[in-house]
Amino acid sequence: WRSGLQGGRRGRHAPELAAFAPLLQAGVRVVHLQYGAQEEELAALDALSATPLLRPPDIDLRQDLDDLAALCIALDLVVSVPNATAALAAACGAQTWFLTAPNAWPRLGTDGYPWYPQARSFAAERFGAWAPVLESAAEALQARFAPP
Repeated sequence: WRSGLQGGRRGRHAPELAAFAPLLQAGVRVVHLQYGAQEEELAALDALSATPLLRPPDIDLRQDLDDLAALCIALDLVVSVPNATAALAAACGAQTWFLTAPNAWPRLGTDGYPWYPQARSFAAERFGAWAPVLESAAEALQARFAPP
């Protein structure tokens, strides 16, 4: 839900925690992969979620890159702002959806991330306009995992 780099204008590149409610209530189980997560952040997300967040035991999400990569590949989908975890997941071939700010430079002027062909991008139309992005991603999530 955020990058490890905070401060300055970096906050424009990630939504506030409350904005994630549509994703957390989309009827899927959520595994937390946020390195450096604070307990208050996890509690706030748990309060927004339809089901408790799953927390990977005994994995340092910043240092245990092999375990993190294996976990990302084992998941059905990784949904994240563009941070190191999302880049690792996509680079390993995991299905990854990026929630991104407008005109993010790694998209190289395209609608997606050219070096991650399996990745999907949900881009804000302007900085701070996260509600439509998260609602669109939640709808896509529900459609993808809807029971037959």
